[in-house]
Amino acid sequence: MKKHHFTKFINNDFVKLATVIIAAVFLITVSIILFDDIQFDNRILIYAIFGTVALAGFLYSFALTRKNVWIRLSFGITRKDIYKNYLKNSLIALLVFMFLAAYYMVIYNLVYFHRVSITEVFDLREVVFLPLIYLILSFLGFFLGIFKMNRNIFYSLAAFIIVCVVLIIIYYTITNWLNYTLLGFAILFGGINYLLFMKYKL
Repeated sequence: MKKHHFTKFINNDFVKLATVIIAAVFLITVSIILFDDIQFDNRILIYAIFGTVALAGFLYSFALTRKNVWIRLSFGITRKDIYKNYLKNSLIALLVFMFLAAYYMVIYNLVYFHRVSITEVFDLREVVFLPLIYLILSFLGFFLGIFKMNRNIFYSLAAFIIVCVVLIIIYYTITNWLNYTLLGFAILFGGINYLLFMKYKL
């Protein structure tokens, strides 16, 4: 009985999420301490965090609409519930990684500059830009999965998009108007995906 309760506990989604957050917080803290003695670009870890979650969201969304939707529909789950659950999971992932990025920036400032203010060290326009890229890539994966894009083409497109995003971050100054444009596009893309998902023959 105790073993059953323990197994149920460790398989709980909230427990898994809490474990991931705690592990990430620990690794972020350790990485800041280890890089204390070298010239370390303070943005690298944030890029790594959001780059990982954006790629994961892109692949997850594509797999969901390309293959996994049929399984869920066969269990009687409606398309509306599937889309609502997809949005919920995407937003939870985004909020978790935004928390981790904020934690990193605060701890980084405390260790290196002995203050909590982050605006003098980090460009907040870039910090806003990265979550928006995550949302758009997630919606794009969802969109391409609906139309059953060939896997090889999909992975080639994923690699191309990643390279483009990296080049934009390195060589282009992120502006407020770009972030507003991306936000509007993300909202529009989410609405289009919903309409297609409700109507399109999968």
